[in-house]
Amino acid sequence: MNKSIKSKVLYGLILLIIFPLLGLLHLSLEKFYLNFNSYRDLERFIHNLDLSSGILHLIEELQKERGKSHILLGSLKEKDKKELEIQYQNTENLIKKLQFKYDIFQKFPKLTELENIRKRVLSLSIKQDAVYSFYTDLIEDIISYEYETVKSINDLVIYNRFYCLILIQELKEKMGQERAIIAFSISKGTTTETVLEELKEIKYTRNLIEKKFLLLASENVKDSYLKLKKDLDLSSEIERIIKNPKHELSVEEWWNIATDRIKKMEQIHDMVESEILDRMKTLTKKSRDALIVSTIQLFLAIFLTPVVVLKFKKFIEKHIFFDPLTNLPNRKFFIEYSRFLIERAERYSEPLSLLLLDIDNFKQINDTFGHSFGDRILFELADTIRKNIRKSDFPARIGGEEFVVIFPNTDLKSAFIVSERIRQSFESLNIRKDEKSVKTTLSGGLIGYRKNMTIDDLLKLSDLALYNAKNRGKNRIEKYEEN
Repeated sequence: MNKSIKSKVLYGLILLIIFPLLGLLHLSLEKFYLNFNSYRDLERFIHNLDLSSGILHLIEELQKERGKSHILLGSLKEKDKKELEIQYQNTENLIKKLQFKYDIFQKFPKLTELENIRKRVLSLSIKQDAVYSFYTDLIEDIISYEYETVKSINDLVIYNRFYCLILIQELKEKMGQERAIIAFSISKGTTTETVLEELKEIKYTRNLIEKKFLLLASENVKDSYLKLKKDLDLSSEIERIIKNPKHELSVEEWWNIATDRIKKMEQIHDMVESEILDRMKTLTKKSRDALIVSTIQLFLAIFLTPVVVLKFKKFIEKHIFFDPLTNLPNRKFFIEYSRFLIERAERYSEPLSLLLLDIDNFKQINDTFGHSFGDRILFELADTIRKNIRKSDFPARIGGEEFVVIFPNTDLKSAFIVSERIRQSFESLNIRKDEKSVKTTLSGGLIGYRKNMTIDDLLKLSDLALYNAKNRGKNRIEKYEEN
């Protein structure tokens, strides 16, 4: 066979090899791209969930402003004016916080008019109808933004649950409108035809929203809502007040009754929110596994130099939410999710505690027994934490031998009991190396959340408590004390 023929045969063989490889490379790249994008979608969703929680809190504060403004313009009492000024300050503090994190003035330009409306209310130079319309329009703008946000969600389960959250807020808004209108009627001692028409329209709209909600809600949420529905109904009180606005109920008594009913809706809100978080955890794990598999396929499809492999590996790890050794959430996921938990604790005035853990003498263990044994110790601690906490608690590995646990809706005393249980369980482990039992202990710093704290504050102060635990002999949990 001459050289020309040999060259053609060789060229043909090369083409036979290259084309399948190119096809495999294309498919692998496409699969990796899809999996990576789904991971980024989850990352964006966590951000949107945090924003949504803040926005829902803002709506509640604006609803209170609307109602208390209505009361003041009807009663003209100094006591009502002082209560409204306190409410203004509460709302303003929340707006400043959301503006710093999310630039909400750009999202809701109508917020810039709020200061002028407040001044006119306090000076009694604006009509009740104008105030009611302003706040109602502003709240509707914010709810409309939430509906736009939900359109970007690809997962059908999360889409439906998120939609339910907004519908719950709409139901609460209609109850808030009833609260404001009736409070005004009581303060005036009269009910006009216009008020009756408004109440009729609100009731009709609320029924439509409720039907949508029941269509989209899970069976568990639907059953809970239907059981609670009787306790939410304000119809009998409203009818009595309409018949006799000079009813024995004062404005304050009516306001407290209506507010209590609105707050009961938070039980349903929490159930839906919990379903979203459970689904999100499942999707995160699936997406992470799919991303790892597609990454391996991509490595097999192309020949990469060790340097490129290393850079690519770092790039992937940066965007994965879980620590591959312990299978606990990593620092990135922890920081994002903890902000949401803190926002929720502040919103509902719930306790929250944070535990920072560090394995005692871990460097010595690594140096003596090797890094693979050190990895085993880390895995055992992660497993110990998982076995001793509730499903609602949130553990993470945030550094080499540093672990953290957030205890939602848990005060410092209760969190300390669980922390001690983790410490004692870890100490009692019988981990052996070459027939020799290796003693394992850990130290921890525990802190309870206080108003306006950030996750950075909690980590910094729990680290001080951890430092005290180390200085006082290790193998102990220390609570942070201000003094």
